[in-house]
Amino acid sequence: MKNIRYFVAGLVAVLALCGCKKEIVSKPHQLSRPLVCLKTKWEEVKIEKTFPGEVVAKTEARVRPQVTGIILDREFEGGEKVKTGQLLFKVDDKTYKANLDLARANLAVEEAKLVNLWNQEKRYKMLLEKNASSKESYENLKSQREQSEAIMEKLKAEVRLAEIDLENTEIRAPIDGFIGKPSANRGTLINANQAEPLATVRDTDTVYVDLRPSSDVWSEFWSEDDSKKRPQIFLLNRLGDFYSDARLALQGKIQFVENSVDEGTGTVLVRTEFHNPNQLFRAGEILKTLVVQSFQDQILIPHKYLGLDDNHEHYVIIAEASAQKDKWKLRKQSVKTLFPLGDKWSVQGLKPGEIIVLPTGDTFLDPVALSSCQ
Repeated sequence: MKNIRYFVAGLVAVLALCGCKKEIVSKPHQLSRPLVCLKTKWEEVKIEKTFPGEVVAKTEARVRPQVTGIILDREFEGGEKVKTGQLLFKVDDKTYKANLDLARANLAVEEAKLVNLWNQEKRYKMLLEKNASSKESYENLKSQREQSEAIMEKLKAEVRLAEIDLENTEIRAPIDGFIGKPSANRGTLINANQAEPLATVRDTDTVYVDLRPSSDVWSEFWSEDDSKKRPQIFLLNRLGDFYSDARLALQGKIQFVENSVDEGTGTVLVRTEFHNPNQLFRAGEILKTLVVQSFQDQILIPHKYLGLDDNHEHYVIIAEASAQKDKWKLRKQSVKTLFPLGDKWSVQGLKPGEIIVLPTGDTFLDPVALSSCQ
């Protein structure tokens, strides 16, 4: 009876041991084979990034006086919209009226003098024809008349300058737009062409939004080789939603990209333009911009497939059929990296349908290893 018990116990132990060994052996077969190859294909890629942008008025005019004097009246409060030619300030014009009167009087005196010289010249010419006067006297009178005519032109210019000064005592809006806070009031002494403007008028029906991305980041969106394919630019509100006009996302356009990089920050100026008829955006405001660029026919490969040669140029290893039966030959192919996308790079130098493998020291590769890529 004891022998039977020992036999059963031993049999159970053997079976348990066999079961454990079977489980251990089967584990390697349950592991999936790591991917060592990749077949290239065309892909559509969309890159989206947000940047802060500063709103800049498309047209800005700083109103400065062109005459010196005391302001008698100010015709605006600030913040309202003004029209071109609208009166803003009235400067005391008494001195400028007197200057104009003086210039006109000087002109009148010279006009009378010129008339007299013309008459004398005619008489001397008649006497010269009758040999009753010398030619020298006639030439002297003619020279005086020509000199008087030149003085007349100078005095006419002085009259015009006096008229302009008198006109400038009424300071008017140079453009349509919203006028800012005035820096002068009634009784303020102002000087011609002073540095401080009396007010600033900004036309913001259309505005610029200036972005300053880093040069490296912007190169992902912009290529001088394909500058016609420009990215889309949108503005986002504080909630992250699109600003819209007539229920359509408000989209801007790129005016220019500065061809120099700021040495201090490594950024490049990108100026975009947006319509602003409803005055949603104010000059000096910082907005969030969304830049979207779509690329067709791109080949993306993971970083791990890229090698770097001694010349610091990227390459991949391509597998292609060889003369040897059931063998694939490996060769090195130089590629140009365009831009990153997650853990992948968009590259140039490959065609769709090519098989690339992880860089190895082998010359040939067993086709079984490529079965998942064919």
